[in-house]
Amino acid sequence: MTASVSSATRGSFAETGPGAPVVESVRVDQVTPGAQTGLRVRLIAAIVVAFIMLIPVIWIGMTAIKSRPDATAVPPKVLFKPSWDGFIGLFTNRTQLSAGALATQKKRTDLSYWEKIALIRGMRILGPSKFVGQLRNSLIISTASTFLAVALGLLSAYAFSRWDIKGKGDWLFFILSTRMLPAVVVTIPIFLMYRALECMTPTSDDLTLYGVQSLLLGLAAQGS
Repeated sequence: MTASVSSATRGSFAETGPGAPVVESVRVDQVTPGAQTGLRVRLIAAIVVAFIMLIPVIWIGMTAIKSRPDATAVPPKVLFKPSWDGFIGLFTNRTQLSAGALATQKKRTDLSYWEKIALIRGMRILGPSKFVGQLRNSLIISTASTFLAVALGLLSAYAFSRWDIKGKGDWLFFILSTRMLPAVVVTIPIFLMYRALECMTPTSDDLTLYGVQSLLLGLAAQGS
């Protein structure tokens, strides 16, 4: 009887307010129990959706530390023994050992951790691969071309948007039309042009090419 009386005299949420102090910044209409329950449901749903969308990324990370048999197993393996074979194959050049050379290598006691892993597959590490240098070139080209495109594109697009330039519409359409051709269509003409100009330095040529492409795209997007 006492419990029923106390609940009756307590009143509704609109009359009594929240049962505990609100210590966070929140709208007044979001303090009600129903709003709080809806917020929790949306938060749980967002976590579930984010996890589902991250499954491919998680799977890529798992595949990176799988051995070749585990990576190509059917059905796919979720539980496996981690292996660094993939990273060794990416960062080093290797050679396959004959049975005699393999037996000789196994007797050595001065092998590094990575050489021991390669030896399990019957291979010997010859030295580092070209991957690190290629990755460095890619980072240089992408960073420099993006910086140049943003810096020059911002200034050029400001001029197109603020002043009445003669033939402005035609210029912007021409800039946009350069994005209509598939990249593979212009690959051979660009290669022939670079060869005719004797500009065959990969880093500088790629930097110029990607920088100009990004600049034109930035002008078309910002100038319109």
